[in-house]
Amino acid sequence: MPVESFELESLTPFERFLGVLSGREKAGKSRLAATAPKPVLVLDFDGRAAALAGLPGVYALTFREPPPHIQPTAFNDMLDVLTMLEANEGDLSMLMANGRPAFPTVPKGTKLKTLVADSVQTLARAAMSYALYTSADMRRQLKIGGWQINFVKNFDGWNAEMQAVESVLLRMIGLSNANLIATLHETDEEAPDSTIEKPKFTGRVGIFPVRYQRLLKYFNECYHVEQAPSMDNPASMSYTPRVQVRPDFRCPWAVTALDLDQFEKPDIGAMIVKHLSKHPNEAVATQPQLTTKI
Repeated sequence: MPVESFELESLTPFERFLGVLSGREKAGKSRLAATAPKPVLVLDFDGRAAALAGLPGVYALTFREPPPHIQPTAFNDMLDVLTMLEANEGDLSMLMANGRPAFPTVPKGTKLKTLVADSVQTLARAAMSYALYTSADMRRQLKIGGWQINFVKNFDGWNAEMQAVESVLLRMIGLSNANLIATLHETDEEAPDSTIEKPKFTGRVGIFPVRYQRLLKYFNECYHVEQAPSMDNPASMSYTPRVQVRPDFRCPWAVTALDLDQFEKPDIGAMIVKHLSKHPNEAVATQPQLTTKI
Protein backbone atom coordinates (compact mmCIF):
# COMPACT_ATOMS: atom_id res chain seq x y z
CA MET A 1 0.00 0.00 0.00
CA PRO A 2 1.19 3.59 -0.49
CA VAL A 3 3.03 5.61 2.11
CA GLU A 4 0.64 8.06 3.75
CA SER A 5 1.40 11.34 5.50
CA PHE A 6 -0.96 13.31 7.75
CA GLU A 7 -1.08 16.75 9.30
CA LEU A 8 -1.87 15.63 12.83
CA GLU A 9 -2.68 18.98 14.45
CA SER A 10 -6.24 18.95 13.11
CA LEU A 11 -6.96 15.30 13.96
CA THR A 12 -8.55 13.80 17.07
CA PRO A 13 -7.57 10.63 18.96
CA PHE A 14 -10.48 8.68 17.46
CA GLU A 15 -10.23 9.60 13.78
CA ARG A 16 -9.79 5.85 13.61
CA PHE A 17 -10.40 3.70 16.65
CA LEU A 18 -7.60 1.13 16.76
CA GLY A 19 -8.30 -0.92 19.85
CA VAL A 20 -7.41 -4.15 21.61
CA LEU A 21 -9.95 -5.66 23.99
CA SER A 22 -8.33 -8.21 26.26
CA GLY A 23 -9.95 -10.38 28.90
CA ARG A 24 -10.87 -13.87 29.96
CA GLU A 25 -13.43 -15.95 28.12
CA LYS A 26 -16.99 -14.62 28.56
CA ALA A 27 -15.76 -11.31 30.01
CA GLY A 28 -17.81 -9.32 27.49
CA LYS A 29 -15.21 -8.50 24.82
CA SER A 30 -17.39 -9.27 21.81
CA ARG A 31 -20.37 -7.28 23.12
CA LEU A 32 -18.07 -4.36 23.87
CA ALA A 33 -16.64 -4.47 20.33
CA ALA A 34 -20.21 -4.34 18.98
CA THR A 35 -20.74 -0.92 20.64
CA ALA A 36 -18.20 0.69 18.27
CA PRO A 37 -19.38 2.95 15.41
CA LYS A 38 -21.78 1.14 13.07
CA PRO A 39 -21.92 -0.72 10.81
CA VAL A 40 -19.71 -3.28 12.52
CA LEU A 41 -18.41 -6.39 10.75
CA VAL A 42 -17.22 -9.18 13.04
CA LEU A 43 -14.78 -11.69 11.59
CA ASP A 44 -15.81 -14.49 13.93
CA PHE A 45 -13.29 -17.29 14.44
CA ASP A 46 -14.62 -18.35 17.84
CA GLY A 47 -18.01 -19.48 16.53
CA ARG A 48 -19.88 -17.19 18.89
CA ALA A 49 -21.60 -14.72 16.58
CA ALA A 50 -24.95 -15.71 18.12
CA ALA A 51 -23.85 -13.91 21.31
CA LEU A 52 -24.43 -10.65 19.40
CA ALA A 53 -27.92 -11.57 18.20
CA GLY A 54 -30.38 -8.69 18.07
CA LEU A 55 -27.79 -5.89 17.99
CA PRO A 56 -28.58 -3.35 15.24
CA GLY A 57 -25.92 -2.50 12.70
CA VAL A 58 -23.77 -5.54 13.53
CA TYR A 59 -22.88 -8.16 10.92
CA ALA A 60 -20.76 -11.28 11.25
CA LEU A 61 -18.94 -13.81 9.11
CA THR A 62 -18.08 -17.02 10.94
CA PHE A 63 -15.09 -18.98 9.65
CA ARG A 64 -14.98 -22.73 10.30
CA GLU A 65 -12.45 -25.36 9.33
CA PRO A 66 -13.42 -28.45 7.30
CA PRO A 67 -12.89 -31.96 8.73
CA PRO A 68 -9.31 -32.68 9.88
CA HIS A 69 -8.37 -34.77 6.82
CA ILE A 70 -9.12 -31.85 4.46
CA GLN A 71 -6.87 -28.84 3.87
CA PRO A 72 -7.71 -26.00 6.30
CA THR A 73 -9.50 -23.09 4.65
CA ALA A 74 -10.61 -20.64 7.38
CA PHE A 75 -7.55 -18.38 7.21
CA ASN A 76 -7.66 -18.09 3.42
CA ASP A 77 -11.41 -17.51 3.49
CA MET A 78 -10.79 -14.54 5.79
CA LEU A 79 -8.10 -13.21 3.43
CA ASP A 80 -10.65 -13.38 0.59
CA VAL A 81 -13.01 -11.21 2.65
CA LEU A 82 -10.26 -8.64 3.22
CA THR A 83 -9.58 -8.61 -0.52
CA MET A 84 -13.27 -7.91 -1.24
CA LEU A 85 -13.35 -5.10 1.33
CA GLU A 86 -10.23 -3.54 -0.18
CA ALA A 87 -11.51 -3.84 -3.75
CA ASN A 88 -14.92 -2.34 -2.92
CA GLU A 89 -13.82 0.39 -0.47
CA GLY A 90 -15.46 -1.35 2.46
CA ASP A 91 -18.90 -1.78 0.86
CA LEU A 92 -20.63 -4.50 2.90
CA SER A 93 -23.19 -5.15 0.17
CA MET A 94 -20.42 -6.44 -2.12
CA LEU A 95 -19.20 -9.17 0.24
CA MET A 96 -19.71 -12.71 -0.99
CA ALA A 97 -19.88 -15.94 1.02
CA ASN A 98 -20.26 -19.42 -0.46
CA GLY A 99 -20.77 -17.94 -3.92
CA ARG A 100 -23.62 -15.61 -3.00
CA PRO A 101 -24.08 -12.22 -1.30
CA ALA A 102 -23.16 -12.48 2.36
CA PHE A 103 -25.68 -9.82 3.45
CA PRO A 104 -28.40 -9.63 0.76
CA THR A 105 -30.54 -7.09 2.64
CA VAL A 106 -27.74 -4.54 3.08
CA PRO A 107 -28.23 -1.54 0.76
CA LYS A 108 -25.56 -0.92 -1.85
CA GLY A 109 -22.99 1.61 -0.70
CA THR A 110 -23.18 0.66 2.98
CA LYS A 111 -19.60 1.35 4.05
CA LEU A 112 -17.91 -0.49 6.87
CA LYS A 113 -17.16 1.66 9.92
CA THR A 114 -15.67 -0.93 12.31
CA LEU A 115 -13.94 -4.25 11.63
CA VAL A 116 -13.58 -6.72 14.52
CA ALA A 117 -11.13 -9.64 14.62
CA ASP A 118 -12.67 -12.00 17.18
CA SER A 119 -10.48 -13.49 18.42
CA VAL A 120 -6.85 -13.09 17.39
CA GLN A 121 -5.89 -16.33 19.11
CA THR A 122 -8.34 -18.40 17.08
CA LEU A 123 -7.47 -16.54 13.90
CA ALA A 124 -3.83 -17.41 14.62
CA ARG A 125 -4.74 -21.05 15.13
CA ALA A 126 -6.32 -21.05 11.66
CA ALA A 127 -3.12 -19.57 10.23
CA MET A 128 -1.06 -22.22 12.01
CA SER A 129 -3.30 -25.04 10.79
CA TYR A 130 -2.87 -23.94 7.20
CA ALA A 131 0.91 -23.51 7.59
CA LEU A 132 1.37 -26.96 9.12
CA TYR A 133 -0.85 -28.66 6.53
CA THR A 134 1.06 -27.16 3.61
CA SER A 135 4.62 -27.15 5.05
CA ALA A 136 5.99 -30.57 6.01
CA ASP A 137 9.24 -29.06 7.31
CA MET A 138 7.39 -27.33 10.16
CA ARG A 139 5.24 -30.19 11.41
CA ARG A 140 5.13 -33.46 13.27
CA GLN A 141 2.26 -35.67 12.25
CA LEU A 142 0.05 -38.11 14.12
CA LYS A 143 -2.52 -40.26 12.36
CA ILE A 144 -5.49 -41.63 14.25
CA GLY A 145 -7.78 -43.67 12.04
CA GLY A 146 -8.70 -41.34 9.18
CA TRP A 147 -7.55 -38.26 11.08
CA GLN A 148 -4.28 -36.49 10.53
CA ILE A 149 -3.19 -34.28 13.43
CA ASN A 150 -0.34 -31.83 12.89
CA PHE A 151 1.90 -30.44 15.64
CA VAL A 152 4.53 -27.71 15.51
CA LYS A 153 7.95 -29.25 14.94
CA ASN A 154 10.18 -26.25 15.60
CA PHE A 155 10.23 -22.48 16.04
CA ASP A 156 9.63 -21.98 12.33
CA GLY A 157 5.99 -22.85 12.98
CA TRP A 158 5.56 -20.24 15.71
CA ASN A 159 7.42 -17.65 13.65
CA ALA A 160 5.18 -18.36 10.66
CA GLU A 161 2.11 -17.92 12.85
CA MET A 162 3.27 -14.56 14.22
CA GLN A 163 4.23 -13.34 10.77
CA ALA A 164 0.78 -14.25 9.44
CA VAL A 165 -1.04 -12.60 12.36
CA GLU A 166 0.95 -9.37 12.18
CA SER A 167 0.57 -9.19 8.40
CA VAL A 168 -3.20 -9.62 8.65
CA LEU A 169 -3.56 -6.99 11.39
CA LEU A 170 -1.53 -4.49 9.37
CA ARG A 171 -3.70 -5.24 6.35
CA MET A 172 -6.81 -4.62 8.44
CA ILE A 173 -5.35 -1.35 9.71
CA GLY A 174 -4.78 -0.41 6.07
CA LEU A 175 -8.52 -0.53 5.30
CA SER A 176 -9.34 3.09 4.52
CA ASN A 177 -11.20 4.98 7.30
CA ALA A 178 -12.36 1.79 9.06
CA ASN A 179 -11.92 1.32 12.80
CA LEU A 180 -10.24 -1.91 13.89
CA ILE A 181 -10.86 -3.84 17.10
CA ALA A 182 -9.00 -7.03 17.97
CA THR A 183 -9.93 -9.26 20.89
CA LEU A 184 -7.24 -11.10 22.86
CA HIS A 185 -7.34 -13.60 25.71
CA GLU A 186 -5.72 -13.18 29.12
CA THR A 187 -4.26 -15.26 31.89
CA ASP A 188 -2.69 -14.67 35.30
CA GLU A 189 0.98 -13.77 34.91
CA GLU A 190 3.25 -16.46 36.35
CA ALA A 191 6.27 -15.62 38.50
CA PRO A 192 9.73 -16.56 37.19
CA ASP A 193 10.03 -19.43 39.69
CA SER A 194 6.58 -20.84 38.95
CA THR A 195 6.37 -24.54 38.13
CA ILE A 196 3.62 -26.90 37.04
CA GLU A 197 3.67 -28.58 40.45
CA LYS A 198 3.84 -25.30 42.41
CA PRO A 199 2.44 -22.45 40.31
CA LYS A 200 3.19 -18.92 41.51
CA PHE A 201 1.70 -15.71 40.23
CA THR A 202 2.72 -12.04 40.23
CA GLY A 203 -0.77 -10.60 40.77
CA ARG A 204 -0.84 -9.15 37.26
CA VAL A 205 -2.92 -10.20 34.29
CA GLY A 206 -1.11 -10.81 31.03
CA ILE A 207 -1.85 -11.41 27.37
CA PHE A 208 -2.11 -15.09 26.45
CA PRO A 209 -0.02 -16.39 24.84
CA VAL A 210 2.76 -14.06 26.01
CA ARG A 211 4.17 -13.59 22.49
CA TYR A 212 1.01 -11.70 21.50
CA GLN A 213 2.02 -8.90 23.87
CA ARG A 214 4.00 -7.45 20.97
CA LEU A 215 0.78 -6.93 19.01
CA LEU A 216 -0.24 -4.13 21.38
CA LYS A 217 2.16 -1.73 19.65
CA TYR A 218 -0.20 -1.50 16.68
CA PHE A 219 -3.12 -0.14 18.75
CA ASN A 220 -3.78 3.23 20.41
CA GLU A 221 -6.48 1.90 22.74
CA CYS A 222 -5.69 -1.18 24.86
CA TYR A 223 -8.52 -2.13 27.22
CA HIS A 224 -8.83 -4.80 29.89
CA VAL A 225 -12.37 -6.23 30.07
CA GLU A 226 -13.55 -8.07 33.18
CA GLN A 227 -16.61 -9.04 35.16
CA ALA A 228 -16.83 -6.85 38.30
CA PRO A 229 -19.42 -5.49 40.77
CA SER A 230 -21.85 -3.08 39.12
CA MET A 231 -20.38 0.41 38.70
CA ASP A 232 -23.81 1.88 39.52
CA ASN A 233 -24.04 -0.12 42.75
CA PRO A 234 -20.61 -1.41 43.90
CA ALA A 235 -22.19 -3.09 46.94
CA SER A 236 -24.34 -5.24 44.69
CA MET A 237 -23.59 -8.95 44.37
CA SER A 238 -24.41 -8.66 40.67
CA TYR A 239 -21.34 -8.74 38.42
CA THR A 240 -21.35 -6.97 35.04
CA PRO A 241 -18.65 -6.20 32.46
CA ARG A 242 -16.45 -3.15 33.01
CA VAL A 243 -13.56 -1.74 31.01
CA GLN A 244 -10.20 -0.69 32.41
CA VAL A 245 -8.58 1.91 30.14
CA ARG A 246 -5.74 3.18 32.35
CA PRO A 247 -2.91 1.17 33.91
CA ASP A 248 -2.37 -0.03 37.45
CA PHE A 249 -0.19 -2.70 39.01
CA ARG A 250 -2.57 -5.51 38.04
CA CYS A 251 -2.90 -4.41 34.42
CA PRO A 252 0.11 -2.24 33.48
CA TRP A 253 -0.51 -2.29 29.72
CA ALA A 254 -3.99 -0.69 29.70
CA VAL A 255 -3.85 2.63 27.83
CA THR A 256 -6.08 5.17 26.09
CA ALA A 257 -5.66 8.38 24.12
CA LEU A 258 -9.14 9.51 25.23
CA ASP A 259 -9.96 11.57 28.32
CA LEU A 260 -11.58 8.81 30.37
CA ASP A 261 -11.65 7.50 33.93
CA GLN A 262 -9.66 4.40 34.82
CA PHE A 263 -12.80 2.24 34.66
CA GLU A 264 -15.68 2.76 32.25
CA LYS A 265 -18.96 1.07 31.41
CA PRO A 266 -18.71 -1.22 28.37
CA ASP A 267 -19.81 1.13 25.59
CA ILE A 268 -17.22 2.45 23.14
CA GLY A 269 -19.64 4.95 21.61
CA ALA A 270 -20.47 6.38 25.04
CA MET A 271 -16.76 6.55 25.88
CA ILE A 272 -16.12 8.66 22.78
CA VAL A 273 -19.06 10.91 23.68
CA LYS A 274 -17.63 11.32 27.19
CA HIS A 275 -14.29 12.40 25.76
CA LEU A 276 -16.02 14.89 23.45
CA SER A 277 -18.00 16.38 26.34
CA LYS A 278 -14.68 17.33 27.92
CA HIS A 279 -13.17 18.54 24.63
CA PRO A 280 -15.96 20.25 22.68
CA ASN A 281 -13.53 21.66 20.12
CA GLU A 282 -13.02 18.10 18.88
CA ALA A 283 -16.74 17.49 18.39
CA VAL A 284 -16.53 18.27 14.68
CA ALA A 285 -13.96 15.67 13.72
CA THR A 286 -12.23 16.10 10.39
CA GLN A 287 -11.27 13.10 8.30
CA PRO A 288 -7.52 12.53 7.93
CA GLN A 289 -6.26 14.52 4.98
CA LEU A 290 -3.96 12.48 2.80
CA THR A 291 -1.19 14.77 1.59
CA THR A 292 1.27 12.39 -0.04
CA LYS A 293 1.20 9.07 -1.86
CA ILE A 294 4.43 7.45 -2.90
